[in-house]
This record gives sequence, structure tokens and C-alpha cells, in this order.
Amino acid sequence: MALALGREALTLRLVAFGALIVLLFWPEALARPSFQLSFAAVATIVILHELSLVKRFTERRDEPTLYRFARGVVSLVLTGLAIEIILAPIALFHFHKTGL
Repeated sequence: MALALGREALTLRLVAFGALIVLLFWPEALARPSFQLSFAAVATIVILHELSLVKRFTERRDEPTLYRFARGVVSLVLTGLAIEIILAPIALFHFHKTGL
């Protein structure tokens, strides 16, 4: 619907609205690791890719396929590292170990 209206499809407001809907129906979900981990991961992805530096780095360019592939790999690794850093404290609290 956001794309049809000419707006960005995934924003932090949409993540917050999703969390609000979940918490309205299941407020006990707030204490569960699945809620915390999933919303923290999605919020991290949205926040990271809304940064102007990351937007400039990942924007489409007219360049060779190898450069485009390398840019995609770097973006994927950066996103994975950011998510791991954000999720580590939650995972340590709930499971006493982390993915790093």
C-alpha cells in the first residue's frame, strides 16, 4: 500500500506499528525472546539502511557486474554484523550465549 501511495515500503514507523499491534493482542509477548529478537533485528535493518552513508553505498549504479556483486556482499556482511551486535545482549540475557 505504501508503494502505491509513493512512499517507502519499510520504515521505522511501520515496524513500530507492527509491534503495537502484536502488543495489543498479546502483551505478554514483550517478555519473550522471539518478539525481542525479531523486532530488534528488523528495526536494525531499517535503521541501518536509512542512513545516508549506507544509502549512497548501496544505491544502483552503472558499473560492472563484479563491482555490483562485491557491493552487495559488503552490504550483506555489514547488515549481518550490525544485527549480531544488536542481538547479542538479548541473546546473552535469554540464552546465556551469543551467535558471535
